[in-house]
Amino acid sequence: MIHLSSSKACLKLPRNVEDFLRSVGAHFSRSSHRQLKFKKFQEFFQVEIHRILAPAQTRWLSVKACVDRVLEQYIPLKAYLAEAVFSDPNATHFLGLDEIIIGVKAGESMENLKKDEDVPRAAIADFYETCQKFYIELTSDVTKRFDFRDTLFSIISTVNPSEAQQFKIQSLAPVFR
Repeated sequence: MIHLSSSKACLKLPRNVEDFLRSVGAHFSRSSHRQLKFKKFQEFFQVEIHRILAPAQTRWLSVKACVDRVLEQYIPLKAYLAEAVFSDPNATHFLGLDEIIIGVKAGESMENLKKDEDVPRAAIADFYETCQKFYIELTSDVTKRFDFRDTLFSIISTVNPSEAQQFKIQSLAPVFR
């Protein structure tokens, strides 16, 4: 009886965590190639070689094991997913056309053009598609030029102005190692 109550109470929790766990679990369960590639990331980051788990449909307690595993494998998983996104410049990984960031002035101009009935909607869509293609090419090229697994990128937050102003970092020694 208590498990039914707990299961019902879990329906009130945000679904995004469970959805994420299901997506990541499914990503690896469907491909031995992905599993092998992830294993290489685990070896590189020198963490225990464990499979990423997916929560069971009927067992709400399985979510905890999945969360624990993702936390255990967080660093290689984050690096793997970043590499997977940037090495496959498929537009489904990027912002939708209505979410493209084009800047304040350009955004204001585009809003004015959207209100103008004489401006073809296709021209507006073409502009956003061009911006999206630009961002896709930019991220693809940047990831080819930089090795984001370099330890420099793990300490880059040290020079983040908001962190520096809050004195979160007490020493710059890690930057100079």
